[in-house]
Amino acid sequence: LECLPKGCFINKTLTGSGGSTLAILEEGYTAIAVPRLLLVHNKRQQHSHLFDVHGGIKQSDLMESVERGHKKYICTYDSLGRLVEALGENVVKYDLLVDEAHVMIREAGEFMASVSNRLLDCCFSFASVTFLTATPTDRRYPPPSLAKLPFVTIEWEGMSKVEVKKCKVGSDLNTKAAAIVLDIVDGGKGVPFVFYNSLTGIVSVVKLLQRLRK
Repeated sequence: LECLPKGCFINKTLTGSGGSTLAILEEGYTAIAVPRLLLVHNKRQQHSHLFDVHGGIKQSDLMESVERGHKKYICTYDSLGRLVEALGENVVKYDLLVDEAHVMIREAGEFMASVSNRLLDCCFSFASVTFLTATPTDRRYPPPSLAKLPFVTIEWEGMSKVEVKKCKVGSDLNTKAAAIVLDIVDGGKGVPFVFYNSLTGIVSVVKLLQRLRK
């Protein structure tokens, strides 16, 4: 791809694949909204022509950049309203990319409801709006304004589909994790790779495997 599709919800399926970078480098006027200030700083360090919009930027400096016809902006979700206000009637020149769109949907039901609603109120003022994520929310749950957008899934050459098997586990998670590992190893199904988000849990599983299989 040389540019992202416009006016749709994109499941890029692969993290770190350069979706927002495409929007930054392509020709034309672009605004990018991201959920965290750290992401704003990270992209600004990589691309010096980006104008970053967040709580630490003066509105007068932002207005001055608009008057100069700046083409590329990146802002936090919270600051998109400020950017729209500064752009004024020029907002219709810009394509908007809402990156990490799953965050906007997920946190709308938690602590970011007002931020997410303001973002949705602003985003359709632009020439086009594209929502991008590698981990999309189930299509039953996005707000109606997003559900109406075409849903695009990017298919990468050479990728294989991974089957995810789910199981409900009670309180004895370590025993279950060890049982899964042993099922793979004893059944000659290959080498298991386990991600366990608990250091004490990892230690417990390793000790249990050592006892069971020396």
